[in-house]
Amino acid sequence: MVKSCVAANCSNTYGHNVSLFKFPKDPALRQKWIKNVQRTRANWSGPSEHSVLCSQHFDSSCFEADSELAAQMGIQKRRRLKPDAVPTLFEKPVIQLPSQSEPGPSRLSRKRASTDSSSLTGTSLKKGRSAYEKRERFRVGFTERIF
Repeated sequence: MVKSCVAANCSNTYGHNVSLFKFPKDPALRQKWIKNVQRTRANWSGPSEHSVLCSQHFDSSCFEADSELAAQMGIQKRRRLKPDAVPTLFEKPVIQLPSQSEPGPSRLSRKRASTDSSSLTGTSLKKGRSAYEKRERFRVGFTERIF
């Protein structure tokens, strides 16, 4: 089984030139790591004994100085975390819309369909314009002016 980073939107493994770190055994520090991962993975149940985080989720100040210096000089040396290091660098989570109980297209797709047709005809179905509709109007208007 190949170990990969458990952070949201990250699938780094040993083959990606990153270091992988197991969750700490100290209960207080382990809980901090778990809380930070859960900020981007709300439904994550917690780490298993094989769960790891890659070095991209730690600030450079979290690594011991000698391993950081070796990495800057191009020397292959295992990077070591400081005993109190906590991962803080995570991508913002991708927000997924909740599924609707009614069959048919979602509210978002109905809205996009209505803004697509209104942007081509030049009429707006509602007073306030969505950002998508504004971009489409600009794009359509911009291409019409050039040609």
